[in-house]
Amino acid sequence: MEQAEQARLCQEWAENVFYDPSCDDITLSELPDTYFWKPVLEGLNDQFLYQYFQLKNYPGVLFSGPPGNGKHTLAKALLNSLWRKRDIPEDKACYAYVQAQAFPEGQASKETVGRVNAVFAHAEALIKDGSAEYCVLLFDQMEQYGNVQLVLNAIGEAVGEYSDSMGCAKECFLICITEDSSLYNSSLFPELLCCSCENPGLRQRKKFLQAGLSYSVPDWRSPGSGLNKDIKLSVSGLSVDDLAEQTDGLSYRCLSDFLFLLKMELVHQGERSEYQKLDVSIALDQDTVLDILEVLHRPQPTGGAVLLAQGVAALGTPASTTSDAQAKAQKDPKDMTSSERLSYLEQYQFNAD
Repeated sequence: MEQAEQARLCQEWAENVFYDPSCDDITLSELPDTYFWKPVLEGLNDQFLYQYFQLKNYPGVLFSGPPGNGKHTLAKALLNSLWRKRDIPEDKACYAYVQAQAFPEGQASKETVGRVNAVFAHAEALIKDGSAEYCVLLFDQMEQYGNVQLVLNAIGEAVGEYSDSMGCAKECFLICITEDSSLYNSSLFPELLCCSCENPGLRQRKKFLQAGLSYSVPDWRSPGSGLNKDIKLSVSGLSVDDLAEQTDGLSYRCLSDFLFLLKMELVHQGERSEYQKLDVSIALDQDTVLDILEVLHRPQPTGGAVLLAQGVAALGTPASTTSDAQAKAQKDPKDMTSSERLSYLEQYQFNAD
């Protein structure tokens, strides 16, 4: 009786981790080419390619690596691409999203295994009764699971049960996400395509920076004309190779923050007359760029979205009055010395999650 009750509770829990995808969500084809794993994932389990080149069909993918390197972006884009390329209607696709709180420390082993099995069983039930034609099962934050090895073993057994003789699930696909690359040692992960999303190396950083420093935007003077402005940013005294060296150790997220700040400097340092041209070329001040890099290389806070300001005080309070006075006395960033700009930049924090 107790076993039946536990199975019922696990099933009720599993039903609440399934969601409907959206046609508005990003797909792999919409990601920039700077995502290293994009072309690999686009051809994943392509039956034509796999038949003629005898490539392995994978029942799932593992994304691993430190924060800020695209694990979740790739996972979300892959999730939305899997059902679309099969021409499955939106209302016939679903996905399960399982996070760390599903497997807390001290959880009974039977409940841990029961929850894993319930996720797979519910996906199978949805497919069998026609409610869904394709399910993606996404296990996130795996390094935080209370008994991660037990979860991995349970997932491995479930994958084996729901896979065909070639090792590829017919109507289900598994996505695992972790920051702990040591989980590769699990018996499950050799069966998955392992996509290591580490901090970018020198070649990847150079490619990323080149793409971000030269770009096009619609000509704001002639909306609807189809004309574009070609914008090219550079740094006085520093080449792209130099910038690639200077950004060693930064994640893709920090590189994106870096490019964003450079584009903000375009507003501060550019001349109005320059903006009227279709080809805009601006050389940014070297000291300013090095100050930005110094801030980004410092240890970053964790656990939230990008924090752009330290806080907001209620209007009329002493803190608010003081902040207003400081704001009025604050120099324009383009008029600051290097030391003043560094202090100014330290008021902002950029999270690499």
